[in-house]
Amino acid sequence: PQSSRLRILALIGTSIGDSGLMTLLQNENFDRLQMLILRDGILTNTAADIISASELPQLRKIDVSYNQIDQAGLHKLEQITHIQVTRDFQNCRPEESC
Repeated sequence: PQSSRLRILALIGTSIGDSGLMTLLQNENFDRLQMLILRDGILTNTAADIISASELPQLRKIDVSYNQIDQAGLHKLEQITHIQVTRDFQNCRPEESC
C-alpha cells in the first residue's frame, strides 16, 4: 500500500479524535513513518496510549501541540525510545491566553 512508503503524516486541525487515530494506525502500514504531526486537534491521553502501542518502528518525531493531552499522556509518549515529542501549549489554542 501507499502508506508503507509514507515518511511524514500531518493531520493538522482535524477532528480525527482518539478512535479515528486508532482506526488509522491499526488499518494502515506505516513502517517508514518518521514524523507524525497531530497539531491542533481533539486528541486525549488515549491517543498517547494508542501511539505507544502502535507498530511505528521508524517514528522519530511526533507533534501533539494544541490537543487535550495532559502531562501523563506526554510522559507516556516521551517513554517511547528515540522519539522527540513536540507539545507546545497543551490544552490552549495559540490565540488564547493561558
